[in-house]
Amino acid sequence: MKDLIGQYRHKLDKKRRIFIPSGYRISKKWILTAGLEKCLWLFPRAEWDSVKDKIKKLPLTKKDARSFLRVFLSRAGSVDMDGQGRILIPGHLCDFSGLKNDCCLIGMLDRVEIWDSANWDKYSRSSEETYSQAAEKIVDVDL
Repeated sequence: MKDLIGQYRHKLDKKRRIFIPSGYRISKKWILTAGLEKCLWLFPRAEWDSVKDKIKKLPLTKKDARSFLRVFLSRAGSVDMDGQGRILIPGHLCDFSGLKNDCCLIGMLDRVEIWDSANWDKYSRSSEETYSQAAEKIVDVDL
């Protein structure tokens, strides 16, 4: 699978459709769900199968796992790309993520994150301050 990387800005139209950049069009069928930090996660269908296999292994006897699965899966749904390269974002996911007009799409290798642009800009600015510290904590190899 082609790596999904980079950042693109697009507008949500009045029908809640967003244009998927050509570099991200690796699939016509996607799964869209609530992500973390108020963004949406858009998985190519083939990648979703891998995610599904991982979440099936979560321990159902753990309350945190059950809570996560309930939110994550109840907000998930199939979305198809139309002939113009757009997907329709359901209203409940627009409400969850604060998407109104200006959006930012972020490639995350195996998925695309969809952010309200103002939320992304705020998150990005705050994360720059801890970027180096986070790398020291989580990266075990020299890049």
